[in-house]
Amino acid sequence: MNYRKIYYGFYVKLLLIIAILLSACSSNLPETKRQLSGRILVWHSLEKKEAQVLNVIFNNYTALHPEVKIVTEYLPEANISKSFLQTGKMGLGPDLIISWYQALPDFIDAGIVQSLNDYNLDT
Repeated sequence: MNYRKIYYGFYVKLLLIIAILLSACSSNLPETKRQLSGRILVWHSLEKKEAQVLNVIFNNYTALHPEVKIVTEYLPEANISKSFLQTGKMGLGPDLIISWYQALPDFIDAGIVQSLNDYNLDT
């Protein structure tokens, strides 16, 4: 089985989801009322081409919203979930983490992830 191809497909889908989520952050309000600003810290364990695609997506987003600064930080895949659990329990850590879905139950059990149900992301 070609795991590299499977991982690549997974990361491409994941990056598309991130792009959609970021686009959902921009509203349909008139341009004069749509002033997004702030900083977003993103942790990821993407390497090479996947990391380049992620940076292109974030650069395109910040070109549209120059008052938003997206800071990406690479953590090795072996450490990212453990680091997020440790920092999350202290109220620190990233705003967004790109990690394997298998880690999500641990994040939920630790109470360090926030439900997005109240944000009406479908609209």
